[in-house]
Amino acid sequence: YDHNNDVLYERAQSSFRRYNSTFYSGGGTYPAADAVYNLPSLGTVSYGLNHSTVFDSNHNVIYVAAQSGILYRYNTTAYTGGGTYPTADTVYNLQPVSGFPSNKGIFSLAYDSGNDVLYEGGEGGRFFRYNTEFYAGGGTYPTANTAYELDNNYGNGKVPALVNPPTALVYDSINKVVYLSGWASGGNFVRYNTTAYTGGGTYPTADQGYTLTAFGFALAELTFDPINKVLYTGGYNSENKFVRYNTTSYTAGGTYPTADTAYDLSSKLLKFYAAAYAIYSQEYDAANSTLYWGFNGG
Repeated sequence: YDHNNDVLYERAQSSFRRYNSTFYSGGGTYPAADAVYNLPSLGTVSYGLNHSTVFDSNHNVIYVAAQSGILYRYNTTAYTGGGTYPTADTVYNLQPVSGFPSNKGIFSLAYDSGNDVLYEGGEGGRFFRYNTEFYAGGGTYPTANTAYELDNNYGNGKVPALVNPPTALVYDSINKVVYLSGWASGGNFVRYNTTAYTGGGTYPTADQGYTLTAFGFALAELTFDPINKVLYTGGYNSENKFVRYNTTSYTAGGTYPTADTAYDLSSKLLKFYAAAYAIYSQEYDAANSTLYWGFNGG
């Protein structure tokens, strides 16, 4: 969702659309409020998982993950940045960017808007950092418009290997940490402290990954509550699980009191959440402390 312009973007395997909400002020290439418009084609993108699309609100750019290691960038109609990819309302294929593998699908994305860095999880347990065109440069990973591999399978071993692909990523902008989950049986769950991490504590080292609690089931979704420093996870396929994980920054006490601890909340789900369903999408409303779910099978 583009909060600046009150526009919702929707993509599926073979379509890419924009919905101007009822709050949209109107005008431009796509003028009407409460209306849906087809956007420039992205080709066929990987699966239909919602967490492989992210919006950069600083620059009015959308990144979309795709099969065969392709990453698309769409400059919205509000884009005015010029640069390497200069045109508004245009799709660019970023696969030729240095460092991208051409034979592994990208399944999940998370964006660090403070540093203009995109994190990607992909097929074969691969995990990348992509410094976007807007990255200021410098540091351990110095070059803009370049991808760096961080996983332990093929790269420099910063992040423990995930047996199956990281299907969901979330970025904690307060602590400069990326959380990764995977499809593997047993529930791969990894924390990566970015190069900007300075927090010390139980997981002290910047630019380093740590394996966290094994949930005992495959994970399909992660959502972060930045106010309370809590992660929520959803199960994959028929593993209809819902778990809360208090990060190391959690201090609120209450019913689920302990930091760096997971709590199984599956029994709290509504009755329509049948055993055959799994949580494939979650959205957290921080203003109202409310979590919304989308399930496979409807």
